[in-house]
Amino acid sequence: MGSKLANIPFNTIITSPFTRAKETAEIIIQKSQQSDVFKEEQWLSEIDIGKWAGLNKNISIQECPTSAYNTIQKGYIKGGPLVARLLKSQKDFCFPKGENLKSFWNRVSTGFLQLLDQYRGRLDKKIALVGHGGSFTIIILKLLGYSFRDINFPIFIFGLGDTTIIRIRDEQIYYLHMNSFYLPTDNCVD
Repeated sequence: MGSKLANIPFNTIITSPFTRAKETAEIIIQKSQQSDVFKEEQWLSEIDIGKWAGLNKNISIQECPTSAYNTIQKGYIKGGPLVARLLKSQKDFCFPKGENLKSFWNRVSTGFLQLLDQYRGRLDKKIALVGHGGSFTIIILKLLGYSFRDINFPIFIFGLGDTTIIRIRDEQIYYLHMNSFYLPTDNCVD
């Protein structure tokens, strides 16, 4: 856990229901020692990859249409994380027996905007969200004013244990600490 979180007294910890997120939330609760609310929220879950869950990547992508296959095959360094690559070039993609990108975007966006409305004007509240790279990509893109239809947006890379600290006050967004991100060149996307 990054030292940036060690001294923040969170009032509320909101986590995805995935085990790895809940375990991280427990660490934040221990370090914070002032959290009074712990909630699991489905909207913060990573995209449902359906029948690909637990499968070898090479076996899974053989089922893709050619254009999606090419997007998924690109390396993380060249093209960025999978959800971001698909959002930029394959918006109609749906994981086999899983979630499509538009539903994922809408689920995360709606949940996050409802959370902002719930805590609007509550300057006394500090909230920690514990989730996954795809979900946080959508949250950051929403904060930056992007919509599902956009394709020219930055790609954020969230690794295990990475933290991003954002303060929202009086409708203003302040990025206090953010993970690395980059803008891939046009030739990185099909």
